[in-house]
Amino acid sequence: MSHVGSSWPAPLSVTITPLPMTLRFLFVTPTFRSGAPGAFAASRAIALFLATAASHVVVAASIPARAEATVSFNQHVQPILSENCYHCHGPDATSRKAGLRLDRAEFALAARDEHGPAIVAGKPEASPLVQRIESTDEKRIMPPPEAHKTLKPEELATLRRWVAQGAVYEEHWAFVAPKRPRLPAVADKKVSHPVDRFIGARLAGEKLALSPEADRRTLLRRVSLDLTGILPTESEIAAFLADRKPGAYERVVDRLLASPRYGEHRARYWLDYVRYADTHGHHLDNFRSIWPYRDYVIGAFNENRSFDQFVLDQLAGDLLPARSVDQLAATGFVRSNLTTNEGGTVPEEVFVNQTRDRVESFGATFLGLTTGCAACHDHKFDPISQRDFYGLAAYLNNTAERAWDFNIADPEPVMRLAPPETRKLAEEVFVQRADWQAKLEARRAQGEVLLKAWLDGGQRPQRVSDEKLEVRLRMDEGKGNELRNSAPEAKAASFSVDGTPLEWGEENWFWPSARTDIASRIFLGEVGDIDTGDAITVGGWFLIRVKPGSSGTGDGPLISRRAARDGQNRGWEIYAQGERFGVALISEQGKHELRALTRKTFPRGDWVHVMLTYTGTPRGGVKLYVNGVAADLDFVSATLDASSSIRTTAATAICGYADGDLLREMRFQDLRIYRRALSAAEIGRVAFEDIAAEIVAREPNPAKWSRDETWVVRERFFLEQIDAETRKIASTVAAHDAAYQALTANGTPTLIAREKRTPAYADMLKRGDYFAREEKVGPSTPHFLPPLPDGQPENRLGLAHWLLAPENPLFARVTVNRMWQELFGRGL
Repeated sequence: MSHVGSSWPAPLSVTITPLPMTLRFLFVTPTFRSGAPGAFAASRAIALFLATAASHVVVAASIPARAEATVSFNQHVQPILSENCYHCHGPDATSRKAGLRLDRAEFALAARDEHGPAIVAGKPEASPLVQRIESTDEKRIMPPPEAHKTLKPEELATLRRWVAQGAVYEEHWAFVAPKRPRLPAVADKKVSHPVDRFIGARLAGEKLALSPEADRRTLLRRVSLDLTGILPTESEIAAFLADRKPGAYERVVDRLLASPRYGEHRARYWLDYVRYADTHGHHLDNFRSIWPYRDYVIGAFNENRSFDQFVLDQLAGDLLPARSVDQLAATGFVRSNLTTNEGGTVPEEVFVNQTRDRVESFGATFLGLTTGCAACHDHKFDPISQRDFYGLAAYLNNTAERAWDFNIADPEPVMRLAPPETRKLAEEVFVQRADWQAKLEARRAQGEVLLKAWLDGGQRPQRVSDEKLEVRLRMDEGKGNELRNSAPEAKAASFSVDGTPLEWGEENWFWPSARTDIASRIFLGEVGDIDTGDAITVGGWFLIRVKPGSSGTGDGPLISRRAARDGQNRGWEIYAQGERFGVALISEQGKHELRALTRKTFPRGDWVHVMLTYTGTPRGGVKLYVNGVAADLDFVSATLDASSSIRTTAATAICGYADGDLLREMRFQDLRIYRRALSAAEIGRVAFEDIAAEIVAREPNPAKWSRDETWVVRERFFLEQIDAETRKIASTVAAHDAAYQALTANGTPTLIAREKRTPAYADMLKRGDYFAREEKVGPSTPHFLPPLPDGQPENRLGLAHWLLAPENPLFARVTVNRMWQELFGRGL
């Protein structure tokens, strides 16, 4: 590699706070001096940053291989063990022999069953490791003869000396916070660039010299390719060759940095790291509308935005809150995973695969680690555990998009870019919305204090009376086809699951939910047996899927007690028809019946609380509540009268049949049947306040609540239903959302991330199998890296701040190494 001279300014004070620097920081180039001695062709900032962030690599490379007074595990011992011992005594549990692991101190220095530790710190003669590697007995020597590996005398001496010095293990250098090294002395006083000092010292030790300075034509070619990816034109070459004034090289660099091609060239690397694509990647591989994210990346480089903001925008622009459309478009990083709409796929499997894709991309892009290996088991070569993987998964899977992409360019959530005629006003509304969103987040941050003051004032959430509650199915069993009626005075009932077994797990709002499969029904026996003059309240939480294919997941009953009898199809039901909910009380179909549908539509794919109340009076006695609010109904027919019977011999069923229809793959929770008509106030409390009241009654001290319990009581009950200020601000945010959507209705869509309102969790999966859930875990960062800074939220925004924290050594090293590779073709 050729070198070019550079001038270096006075020493600068730099602290490595990864990474509050501009995107162009890596490409501010050195002064070109004709006739100067050879020096490494790197930018000032690369040299400066590498002297801090990547110093361990450079320093290690510059130290000749010789005996040291103190033996370093990382530098001297680890290479020996890795080459000769780790195959049988390393991190891979499947190939490990004798239960011995030598790569970590907590294993190598610990007693093993009846055996003592393999290494006794400070005592090589008492250490089985030293005894075995120095043995001459073919049955005892390690490595064994069949391994075809033999330790050299100097390697044996190094291991013995290391044990004698205390067998001090060191964390991998990449996981240790860097320290600024001393610049090595070099004989050539004209070599002043810090990076050149390290390289010059190493070359001198190897009896090598720096390459001669590159000629001007070569230098221009290289810098043009480095900064724009395009060769210089003949006129540009001629102009540079003719420019002999001081600063000629800097003027070329300034021109290249000002070119739009600069951002395009830098962006192509970044877009490869984050697996950007203009199509979905699976099945029909249709086009996806995400190119504004690509333009954001290009613009970030061309506009020289700060790198820390660059990271925050992409990981959590929707959580900042975003004050520019660009910041929200930047979350296209989160949406760049592979998606599908293939009808034979299983939603839980698609969800798990998409989450794994995100964790792998996050690990590769920001940590330089192959995190995906730990989806099935602890990583065999890095310290990433399976729990680490799913801790990251919890951060990255709590997003609002559906598992399927519906073969459309813009599956929700999306943001539309305003057309030219409304752009200015739309941007004003967007900024105003951000201001209100910031106020809302500030109010929510006070939720703990506000709730405590409310409770200290003697206020309490109120339970709904259990009077005549016949059935309460929480559906939190989380396994098999077990069903448990938790109503206080539940009558003995024969509950059963017909058809395919229930699925359990994902897409819950509080506790684990159940899902019917393609042909599942749950029979509840005689509960819900009413006639026209009887009162009833029935319903709960439902999530109706939107499945690929023209038929979708069908229309049909959420819960019903209805079947053909003498051709009359008697009974009652709550059903879904398209995006509307309906109620039916039928004595004789088409002649004596009451049918009604909600006027308002409710998109499928969201949790919805639906409850029917019936007072026993056909006219005026039917109400349907959605999310605790009485829905306006359109009556399709109203010919049922008090003299007509709706009693049927059919069993009450969840996801039952009606007219041959079946509502497939529906999730449900907290289903209730009362033998009375609840009041509007009671219905309003059932969804969250009733559960909050259970929690507070069981444990009055909020400090002892679980994350889920805190979320239900503080967020969904207190802040959303009790605290008037929060409701007022949230309403204003929603109004600005509606205004922005109206102004951008005809604009270009782009895929964005949106956090779910529920707490972030992930299920640890046995061998990565979506069907083998073992344990529910919350968000966490890898255990071998510094913890999440105090006060950071457990969401993608907190994860982004963790990456950028001064204590985190990995992200800065990965970023600099990657930039170095882009410029010089090979990483450090």
